[in-house]
Amino acid sequence: MGAIKKRITKKTKLIFISNPNNPTGTYLTRLELDDFMRDLPQNIMLVLDEAYDTFIDVNDFPSSLSYIRSRNLIVLKTFSKAYGLAGLRVGFAVARPEFSSYMEIARQPFNVNLLAQAAATAALDDKAFLNKTRRTILEGKAYLYDALSKLGIAYVPSVTNFILIDAGRDCVGVFKEMLKYGVIVRDMKQYGFKNFIRVTIGTKKENQRFIQVLKKVLQVEC
Repeated sequence: MGAIKKRITKKTKLIFISNPNNPTGTYLTRLELDDFMRDLPQNIMLVLDEAYDTFIDVNDFPSSLSYIRSRNLIVLKTFSKAYGLAGLRVGFAVARPEFSSYMEIARQPFNVNLLAQAAATAALDDKAFLNKTRRTILEGKAYLYDALSKLGIAYVPSVTNFILIDAGRDCVGVFKEMLKYGVIVRDMKQYGFKNFIRVTIGTKKENQRFIQVLKKVLQVEC
């Protein structure tokens, strides 16, 4: 956050922060956000992208909506992750009315279709599905942490539904080798992490398959 503060100039109008962060899976704590916003000039708009907040399993994640009335803040949410509606491309923003009105000026007409709206509304009421998704991710994450540790493979602890993993060599090559076995991961070269891959936590069977293939590609054993 210190690096962002140093880059703020008189020309700065808008700051975007992904919390939790993609692709690291790390997050900005309540105290860190408080500290950042305390020094933020009043004429700057802060946008918090909280696409992965439904997977949070920590106690010090900030309650961003509590800042809405007192700060120049827009909070972005999505149904593409834990709610399983990625194909419908639907999400929403929370902000004060005056800020929402500015977004309405730029919004394209019919940008969210009726089917997506109906599905999103239903998803908000489907607590059982959300809880099941969270449980699957948390159990899967614990399994992957344990398996990676036993293999001596470093990773970044995550509060999201994915894990950033240090493959120890060219990530593009690892991606291509794993693809041959039908396992798709994300190479992180475009983010500047040339030796890292990102894997989305799946079902028990999918996680086991990932570890099996990763062992073959990296040629490591317990």
